Amino acid sequence: MKRSLDELSAIFKALGADDPEGWAGSEIRENIPQLARFLFLRQAWDRIFAEGRDEGGTR
Repeated sequence: MKRSLDELSAIFKALGADDPEGWAGSEIRENIPQLARFLFLRQAWDRIFAEGRDEGGTR
C-alpha cells in the first residue's frame, strides 16, 4: 500500500519521530521501508533500556 508524503509524515509525527518529514520522504524517494525500520528500532531501544532497568542498572 502506497501512502502519500503527508500521510506518512503524520504517522511518523504521531509516533514521536524527531524528523517525521525526513523519514517519510526517505521512504517515498528511496523506496526504503522506513516506517517498519522506525518501529523496529524504537521497540528494540525500549527493550534494551527496560532490561537495564529490570536488572537494577542506571541506563
